[in-house]
Amino acid sequence: MGDVNADMVNMAWNLTPRTSSALPISVHENEIDHSYDFMITRDADIYGLQMSLNSLGINLSAGALPMDEGSLAEDKDGFTNLSWGQSNPVSLKAGTVLFTLENLPAGMPLEQIIVQGEDALYPEIYTEGLKNEMIELVPMGQTESLNTFESRISPNPFTDVTTLHIVIPVGEEFVVTLHDMKGEELYNRKYTSYTNDSEIVIGSDIIAVPGVYYYRVKSNRGELSGKFVRQ
Repeated sequence: MGDVNADMVNMAWNLTPRTSSALPISVHENEIDHSYDFMITRDADIYGLQMSLNSLGINLSAGALPMDEGSLAEDKDGFTNLSWGQSNPVSLKAGTVLFTLENLPAGMPLEQIIVQGEDALYPEIYTEGLKNEMIELVPMGQTESLNTFESRISPNPFTDVTTLHIVIPVGEEFVVTLHDMKGEELYNRKYTSYTNDSEIVIGSDIIAVPGVYYYRVKSNRGELSGKFVRQ
């Protein structure tokens, strides 16, 4: 069998696992429309992915990956097969939404919807060097996640690299901005937390000149700010 849209890097769908390596994918349910966002949990170059879903009538919306409805195909066994790939990778940062699935069966856990057996596509993602990695689902919105919203930057002062740590419940969105003493914005990016302690690495590519700088973190929980120094 070929792939759904004839552009898969590998020439055939893979029905059995070829690796013990796994790439965790965070899944966040949108309460308004009950769609599911699939987010990558580490920086990676993505060449392709595949999986089978135990349902029909599923809709797909593209995220960072250039996928469309042509990436889905229903078969006679009642599965929806999802397959996408290209020869040039898409470079993604942790927390980026890969794609969104809509119209999934209500009341059925995702672990049951995504087929794991050999009678369908094995859930697999293709990363650096066309490495095959299993897709490991990581549910978001765990209740044990703290209601805390905190930030700290360490080391401070720093010479080459420092890290902004943001403690925020899993699944929350937040925006990080960096400014110099004149108020000029040097960095602005939106994130979604996939662990309770998110880390934003700040290096010389962002802060090139020694001096005093400020960070600001905004979310639905409020706003945090602080000062840091590059020596």
